[in-house]
Amino acid sequence: MKKIILVLIVLICSAPGLMSQWISQPCPTTNILTGLKFVNANTAFAVGWNETIIKTTNAGTNWFIQNEITNGDDFNSLSFVNENTGYAVGGSVGGNNYHGVIYKTTNGGSIWLTIASDSICYRGVWFLNVNTGFIGGWPRHSTYPSLWKTTNGGNNWISLTVSGLMDINKFYFIDLNTGWAVGDTLNGYGTVLKTTNGGNNWSIISSSGNPTQYFSLYFLNANTGWIAGIQLSPTWRGLVRKTTNGGVTWVQQDNMNFNELYQIYFVNENTGWVVGDNMGGAPIQKTTNGGTNWFRQFSENLAWGVDIYMANVNTGWIVGQGGIRKTTTGGDLSISGNIKYSDNNQSATNGYVKAFKLDRTTGNIITFDSTQIQSDGSYILSNVPQDSLDIGVYPNSTTNNDWVITYYPSTTYWQGATTLYPTGNLTNINISVFRMFSPTLNNSANGKIMRIINNTVEGIKDAVVYAKSGNMFVRCAMSDGNGVYHLPSLPEGNIKIIVNRLGYINDSTTVNMTSTSNIDSINFYLNRVNVGIKQISTTVPSEYKLYQNYPNPFNPSTIIRYQITPLTPPFGKGGTGGFVTLKVYDILGKEVATLVNNKQIPGVYEVTWEASQYPSGIYFYRLVSRDFSETKKMLMIK
Repeated sequence: MKKIILVLIVLICSAPGLMSQWISQPCPTTNILTGLKFVNANTAFAVGWNETIIKTTNAGTNWFIQNEITNGDDFNSLSFVNENTGYAVGGSVGGNNYHGVIYKTTNGGSIWLTIASDSICYRGVWFLNVNTGFIGGWPRHSTYPSLWKTTNGGNNWISLTVSGLMDINKFYFIDLNTGWAVGDTLNGYGTVLKTTNGGNNWSIISSSGNPTQYFSLYFLNANTGWIAGIQLSPTWRGLVRKTTNGGVTWVQQDNMNFNELYQIYFVNENTGWVVGDNMGGAPIQKTTNGGTNWFRQFSENLAWGVDIYMANVNTGWIVGQGGIRKTTTGGDLSISGNIKYSDNNQSATNGYVKAFKLDRTTGNIITFDSTQIQSDGSYILSNVPQDSLDIGVYPNSTTNNDWVITYYPSTTYWQGATTLYPTGNLTNINISVFRMFSPTLNNSANGKIMRIINNTVEGIKDAVVYAKSGNMFVRCAMSDGNGVYHLPSLPEGNIKIIVNRLGYINDSTTVNMTSTSNIDSINFYLNRVNVGIKQISTTVPSEYKLYQNYPNPFNPSTIIRYQITPLTPPFGKGGTGGFVTLKVYDILGKEVATLVNNKQIPGVYEVTWEASQYPSGIYFYRLVSRDFSETKKMLMIK
């Protein structure tokens, strides 16, 4: 598949940030910002490294420094109970030297006073009111308390004992009584605490089954919430987990291209964001279906997103390494264009346009956005991520419409579609659809689209089925959840039936229709376009390397070996791994296959490219991970 990366160099140079829907805001400090709190629509505070505190009173248009100490402790979190009274907590960790500080203001940040200092690096703070609050962090040793409570505005703190919990990172309360805290135990298992009596007692309600660290959490109500962090084993990767029973059980939501995830935020049961490191080229991901699927969003020069606040589904702010970013579009991009017939260039109407991608792990199709075609043939997709995606045009009714399902820019084969990777709003993404010449006979062809998995036959959903008489399309249908399709009102003669499903190898057959034909059981068994990736060594390499494929020349498959080295993120407790892409291009430089497109831990890998559907010739394969890239040549001879 071809790939277009649309970059408007002139606009980038003349107006930085236009490529992104998260726009850079003026920031008075170069220190990394780690915490963000809005106390009303206009007033907000942010904290960061070197005991940095900044404030805005005009919704982020301007920020000014309230506190900054070179080589001081690093602030990690803050909490405000009103416009005047707030707390900032932080500390430092170095060997056995754990140190922490708590700052307080009672005049809107004009003066900040140190109210506590101890042998604990404070990570989280939450105040219920002017008197009652909680702090937690990383203590110097396992016998030192990590959870503290005050009932007099921070003048005195009482340690709370929780058996087995060593580190606490964040709190979240939904009312004065019910709250949660997340961290990890002494043996490295992500753990959730809960209180139902205003923090007087806390109990462990959940602990992960694998080595993990939980960095943040967000609850919409007493039942529904999410946690974000990092999975340490068996694969190092960012993680999101969701609960619908108050935290007793959690379901992992894995579609992450991050090394570590630092903060999660939801505005309703469907729409949420998570921010983390810059693995995969974007420190932000968004969901519109409650976390079932996540997709990347772009922000220019934001290396790490550490905290996020969303005022509503459109307006929000992110702080991290790279300053402050703001969105007024929910972080989404848009794609617009026109739909016209390929034979006469007239506008096509009464259909809809979808932006979608193939999940190569599951084989499912992920739909990002869908919109109706307007009466003049125009369309606009308004909720588009920064992610590789395809565009398809679909009739409102495949039975009554006069054109068939078509992919951008004008093809009925998904392999021939042009994949987009928007980093800004795209216009003039025009699609030419193929007219359908519909007879009015009573003939029909029916059947099922299937695949075989683990010796079990199952139907394939959303396969597109075309019927052609000569060079003319006469019918178009889609398979249902059971793989069943129907092609009614076919003409007499030889009819070619073509099956096309994203992620599968196409298939076709020809049937002879008579004046009384109603042919059933025209079934198809499709094979996945498989990409086999396996790690052949866990030894940590000292350098990146891309090996020559073997065999070379090849027919029809070849193996490509590569190795990747560790990376260490600047937050959390250390990290490793990287986001890796391995792609194949033809002699003209057009992308024909994506073999690897995910986060991988250090090691040596092999991937098999099955190229039976491609012609003989010279191909190039390119490995990219962070600052490393290398390209090699290979030859297929059939």
